[in-house]
Amino acid sequence: MTGLDRRKSADVGRRLALRLLFRLRTAAAALRVAVEVERGMGGRAWRAAHQEALSRAARATWSDGLAARDGDAAAHRATLAGAAWAAQIHGELRERFDEDFWRNPRTAEALAGRLAAGSPGPEKERPPLAYAAEALAARLGGGS
Repeated sequence: MTGLDRRKSADVGRRLALRLLFRLRTAAAALRVAVEVERGMGGRAWRAAHQEALSRAARATWSDGLAARDGDAAAHRATLAGAAWAAQIHGELRERFDEDFWRNPRTAEALAGRLAAGSPGPEKERPPLAYAAEALAARLGGGS
């Protein structure tokens, strides 16, 4: 599909997984701080907590002054929930239709109901927010 040989294709996949994992780690850290902001944290305490949380998540010094861009807890929660649903759906499709599920014509039928409902799945089966990060970490560690 991409024209890359299999070895290079695997490298590209790992790089993309690392980028997404970094994004999820920083979203989770920002969510933690944004929830505290919703509870009343502000000012210097907010900026310091944000810088510390994001520096830990990024494993690098996070610049001061970026706290305001991460103040929306709902946006971070939606990012993590969407990634968790995507990882769960990906796993279900691989289980039902094998590794090359995207080539299987029955995959479209399987997704049609979810798309028509406007929901990735039943609310009672919602995956935990950390599900996508766990799946990515397993893939990077040599798991499927």
